[in-house]
Amino acid sequence: MEKEKLFEIAGEVYRNVPAYANYLLDKSVDINEITEFEDFPIIDKSVLLANQHACISPEYIMDSINGKLWGSRTSGSTGRYIEVLWNKSDYFKSLIELWMRRAEYYGIYTDNRMMFFFARVSGDDMVIYEQNNIGICKDMLNADGLEYICRQISEYKPEWLMLQPSSADLLCNYIIEHNIDIPDSVRYIEFSGELLTDRVRRLTKDVFRCSIANQYGTNEVETIAYECPHGAMHIMNSNVYVEIVDDIGRNVSGTGEGNIVVTSKTNKVMPFIRYKIGDKGCLNVHKCDCGNKAPILELTSARPSDFVITKGGDKVSPYIFVSIFNVINNTLDGTIKQFYVEQSDIDKFKVHLYADEEDDADYIQTTFKEQLYNILKYKYMIEFYYEDDYFHIDDNLKYIYFRSRI
Repeated sequence: MEKEKLFEIAGEVYRNVPAYANYLLDKSVDINEITEFEDFPIIDKSVLLANQHACISPEYIMDSINGKLWGSRTSGSTGRYIEVLWNKSDYFKSLIELWMRRAEYYGIYTDNRMMFFFARVSGDDMVIYEQNNIGICKDMLNADGLEYICRQISEYKPEWLMLQPSSADLLCNYIIEHNIDIPDSVRYIEFSGELLTDRVRRLTKDVFRCSIANQYGTNEVETIAYECPHGAMHIMNSNVYVEIVDDIGRNVSGTGEGNIVVTSKTNKVMPFIRYKIGDKGCLNVHKCDCGNKAPILELTSARPSDFVITKGGDKVSPYIFVSIFNVINNTLDGTIKQFYVEQSDIDKFKVHLYADEEDDADYIQTTFKEQLYNILKYKYMIEFYYEDDYFHIDDNLKYIYFRSRI
């Protein structure tokens, strides 16, 4: 029954959304010859990046023109940007099951005080308040900023934290090094955005002494899987359909490791059909003691996260580069399509860019240097390289945005 519904959704998308229809034409595929959901092509970000203005369902085009849709660029955590559009009601619908599971498993509700960390998009606001939530800019994940963050935890007394593993690593080590007392108000921590290692999980558990869960998702489709108290990452069936495929597109779900492919069930404005997100994993169906019958996802490969090392020897979150390019893109209306930064030595960075407008190079370079100095408080040698198209750095053809060679 689910496959039939997915087949209907995919067929409608491939007939009506230009980016998808053109993709079939390019591959010389007749949609009338497709009889199963698995017969629709697997796409990746490059397909949508090349056709960003043709990815919207026709019935929502006027809403987009009139500014009635919710829009955001992907966070840049892979180094590549895509603007994702949502109808407001569909966006909230995509989060319903996640909030239900948070409440069921960990007693976390929308009115519980929460601290989260964000990549700066524009302006100089390092701290933002949203109802009962406090947000801290990731640019502050340095020696000076960590002191302020710990003070905010003590004063604001959040009941739960949303963290990236690399942010948790920096925060927990600072707390240990400075023997800081953590208020008992913090009773739950949720990880997202990076591969969670056993080391960081244990470290965070030891420092905060609270429940911990991992959430896996993307800005494109929101939550894909969520960890129950028994350690199983259950698929959010109401929001996405997940497949595991090998490198030639054959379904290997339940039989082994492969590429994670997702289909959104909630975003009608900007559909994602059989979308390969760049991570690898296994999908298993077995009984879990939590009672959730949804398939269980085991991540085997996801985004790595090195640390930036300053001239002073401090570790800094690599998300500073996401913030810097978010600021530049906000000014230049998204001209930067992909970036990659390499710290080749303690005093040297190499920056690779794919951008629309070569005339913006002076502004990009000047702003990057200014922003980096404002964050790290040291001057560095910086070499810029401009690419003609999207590019791979990783040997496994994954798109990453930072690597340390120190």
